[in-house]
Amino acid sequence: MAVSKACTGLRKVHGLLNDLLDVFNVYKDVLRSNTVDFYTINRIDLLRNANPRLLDEMSKLSGDGLVRLACGEFDLTEERKNDNLCDRNSEETFPEVCKLSQQSQIRCERLEHECHCYYPSAGSFTKSLALEKDASILVKPKEFMNLKKSHEVAEMSHLCSSLIRQQQIEKVIDIGSGKGYLSQYLTLQFGVRVIGIDSSDTNTHGAKERGRKLLKHWKTFMRRSAEQQNKLYPKEVVDPMGQSSVEETNDNSEAIEPEMGDGCTTNEPDESRSLDSTSESAEAMRNVPRLSSLAKVTMTGNQEKPDVNNLPQRNKYSDIESHRSQFEPVTAFVSSATDLASLTASLDVDEGRAFETDPFLLVGLHTCGDLGATLTQLFVDCPSAVAMCLVPCCYHFVTEEFEPKESRFWKAPSELNQWGFPMSQYLRGKEVNIGRDARMLACMAQERMAVDGKIPIRALFFRAVLQVLLRDHYRIPSRKEAVGKLASKCKDFVEYARRAMTKLGFEHEKMTDEEIDQYYQTYLEKMNSLEVFTAARLAFSRMVESLLLLDKLCFLLEQPDVESASIVRLFDPVQSPRCYAVVATKKTAKT
Repeated sequence: MAVSKACTGLRKVHGLLNDLLDVFNVYKDVLRSNTVDFYTINRIDLLRNANPRLLDEMSKLSGDGLVRLACGEFDLTEERKNDNLCDRNSEETFPEVCKLSQQSQIRCERLEHECHCYYPSAGSFTKSLALEKDASILVKPKEFMNLKKSHEVAEMSHLCSSLIRQQQIEKVIDIGSGKGYLSQYLTLQFGVRVIGIDSSDTNTHGAKERGRKLLKHWKTFMRRSAEQQNKLYPKEVVDPMGQSSVEETNDNSEAIEPEMGDGCTTNEPDESRSLDSTSESAEAMRNVPRLSSLAKVTMTGNQEKPDVNNLPQRNKYSDIESHRSQFEPVTAFVSSATDLASLTASLDVDEGRAFETDPFLLVGLHTCGDLGATLTQLFVDCPSAVAMCLVPCCYHFVTEEFEPKESRFWKAPSELNQWGFPMSQYLRGKEVNIGRDARMLACMAQERMAVDGKIPIRALFFRAVLQVLLRDHYRIPSRKEAVGKLASKCKDFVEYARRAMTKLGFEHEKMTDEEIDQYYQTYLEKMNSLEVFTAARLAFSRMVESLLLLDKLCFLLEQPDVESASIVRLFDPVQSPRCYAVVATKKTAKT
């Protein structure tokens, strides 16, 4: 009996998970630790117990070598340029470091090259999408967003539009829609009906207001895009409603300013969190890869000039009021038990048909913590959801079923007992537990670190030394309270320590600056051990993220109604570190 491609895909995922777990279990104590207690508990012993040879080899690496290892880019050729190593045989120099470097690449090489091939009915998933970029005038999102958000919206909207064409659907539900960046662009640029659901009423109100302003200025954006495309339409602009106009609004009283916040979407009311809020220069964001790096992208018409005679009908609405109704932001708390059909039924005014009777695409751009698992479960449970596209983030907020109670940062889920990890029966059967400190590693921006060329050790060192001071003077042996991101705001350790103790509510006036500085000087010579330990942990950040992503992929492949599932590298990791999308489609009547 022939083995189905779905079973073959699931076996590949199981193989990848087993490889990741084998490495994780060797270094789990290192990964589940933190650097706050590095000196008070002597955390370096954890690495020594896990692999003493690795610790010895890493202690001999140059500073650049540690950075390259932490970023997953270790190169022996570069390291051997040091005078002390130039005559040594490469295989005898750093065997354990080389092994660690190879293990940390499981995600980079195998995840990207194997996990986008599970499309049982048509081979490669991404190629089967036939990603065709619209040859008409495309308004660039950077007109009304910051660089990071515009890059994310542009790439994800093209993938969504391809799924919409493939599945022959016209409607989208955006979970954790925030201020409606993706939803509004899909509506205005591609003419699809979108319902944006967010738990924050503030975000919903902001999305409505932003949509009103965006619609008002859309003709101007269309004109600018036309002029940039070889000035094809210097006099006549085709707007999203299919009407022609030469008017450009001169009213700048409601101009849309680019938002500078990050795009993390969470299911917690009135909160938006992300570890990736650092703005990058244009140089750091150069060479942004588009979808052509994931699959063959074909251009319709002329690649340099859009075909005027083949401009697609963007939507069926002929007036502004109808067009405005295509995007409907809604305030609602979404859980795995949410009935999307009931939630959206009262919103539909499209030709008398209820939204839930039509197939739709379920999307989530940078869904925070458990919201990614919730969206995935909703996709499986809702019959009308025929496709999904999810980019998860904020893994440190994910709840774990098998994490020890004393280690849980968050309370257990509600009576629904819906956990964020693991989702797959395969990992649940193994009772896999990653741990919050290890999941924090999955939130790191290694590619940005590679651009900067350094490990952000100063803040970690300050906090670790501060913990020694708190232990000696206030009898606090381990971390209790967070002090926040103070290091970057302080000129030296003395200022940092005083501001931190003030924030924690400790009296420190009797301590002299000399006493505080003495702690810094004492541990300065031990800073290299902290850098080694941090580099070792950071080297596994990609591997930990792989575990979390593959768990969702495995869960989807376990479902009988899921036709395809894939992990796609969607964004430039320097510009948007959480760059992987989980994409899936269901079996439908036409397939």
